[in-house]
Amino acid sequence: MEWKEDIAADFCSSVTDGTHDSPKATINGKKLITSKHLKDGYIDFESAKFISEKDYLKVIERSKVDQFDILFSMIGTIGNIYRETSPNIEYAVKNMGIFKMGGNAIRSKWLYYWLKSKEAHAYIYERMAGSTQSYLTLDSLRKFPVVYPEDINDMENIVSILSSLDRKIELNNKINADLEEMAQAIFKNWFVDFEPFKDGKFVDSELGMIPEGWKVGTIGDIVEFQNGFTFSSKDFSENGEYKIITIKSVQDGCLVTEGSSKVTEYPTKMPAYCKLQSGDILLSLTGNVGRCCLVTETNLLLNQRVAKIKAKECYDNSFSYALFRLKETKELLISISRGTAQANLSPVEASKLPMVIPSEDARKSFSMISDSIMNKIISIHIENSRLSLLRDTLLPRLMSGELEVPE
Repeated sequence: MEWKEDIAADFCSSVTDGTHDSPKATINGKKLITSKHLKDGYIDFESAKFISEKDYLKVIERSKVDQFDILFSMIGTIGNIYRETSPNIEYAVKNMGIFKMGGNAIRSKWLYYWLKSKEAHAYIYERMAGSTQSYLTLDSLRKFPVVYPEDINDMENIVSILSSLDRKIELNNKINADLEEMAQAIFKNWFVDFEPFKDGKFVDSELGMIPEGWKVGTIGDIVEFQNGFTFSSKDFSENGEYKIITIKSVQDGCLVTEGSSKVTEYPTKMPAYCKLQSGDILLSLTGNVGRCCLVTETNLLLNQRVAKIKAKECYDNSFSYALFRLKETKELLISISRGTAQANLSPVEASKLPMVIPSEDARKSFSMISDSIMNKIISIHIENSRLSLLRDTLLPRLMSGELEVPE
């Protein structure tokens, strides 16, 4: 296999960046995506602000994102990438790199995987600048070295192997999204709308009419919030065994551990519950408060401003998880958050929130359904972790030519 090296400016149709202006935020319109919204493999649209249609059109005159373009975070957390596969793009970008691919899907896939390679990471590390906030210049992006097979068929064969693993991961993510939606729909149908109990007797309560045998209590009657530990950055180690789970790790229904800081051992003063187990439920308490997800990996430690939700006796994890994944619960948590620059949720105040507590029979019936859904979600997450590990193991060997692809 013959190999060639170009700079990104020659490998791509062009390399540019997003707007440097600061369009005014609006109530609705089009989303403005910045480097902080760019995660590794996806865009956090939820926390992004809207800008007006007029400002959107002005931004895309200079920095339009097209299908198969690759976005690159160049300020703050450097090197997060996202490959846009949709032909319908309705967002603008600010302060991030754009590798314009001219609609070339194969070259786009190759560059996407190349940017994940150790050679690419070494280049990024060498050229990072900034003392208070790291950044990478546009010139550095344009001069980014890209090594690739001269034969387009070789390139296609390599990206086909890596893409097949990513497609399976994506399919699993869609299955999990459907399972999450199913569990939330059942929970709402039973415990918010009371549909299965409509033929029974109802009694009046401070929260309105509820099924007989149910009661009004608080979230604190069902779960306990366990706060994370304050780690010291001086203890961080690139080759540490334990990953530290922070607020940015907790997404809606998904725990993101890539790029997490690590420690070689957990502090002696750290509470035992901060060593996380598969099936634990986490809740974000600062910034984008109310995000909830399951733990599906091992060797994870809980950082401050992330809470572990522990179900109290007579309640189980699947009921608690469905409760906190419910849109109405998240809206309640956001409504009691405090802070101007950054929202903060108090576990003490969250525990006081009133809620309808179903009868034990109703909870047990729900758990017979939800336990299997939750276990399936966890098993799919674990499978995805294994697929990601396989992909990341193959990636450097395939892209360096160490591992030959049969013709």
